[in-house]
Amino acid sequence: MSSLVLLAQAADAASRVGVGRIVGGWDFVYAAYGVAWAGLALYALSLWVRRPRGDAPSPASVAGPVKE
Repeated sequence: MSSLVLLAQAADAASRVGVGRIVGGWDFVYAAYGVAWAGLALYALSLWVRRPRGDAPSPASVAGPVKE
């Protein structure tokens, strides 16, 4: 093959690749933000469900018996 044919094939392949920019893709961005916010909301909900309820234990019961 001549070098001109090889150059033409390489140029054709390069033209099909694109210019390096993503066109569109906003659906992916919206989905990613949705997943992120849903994860944060579920984490906040899990913290709220696991929160301590009632009075905090007294310091004497936490420290245990006094050793002398």
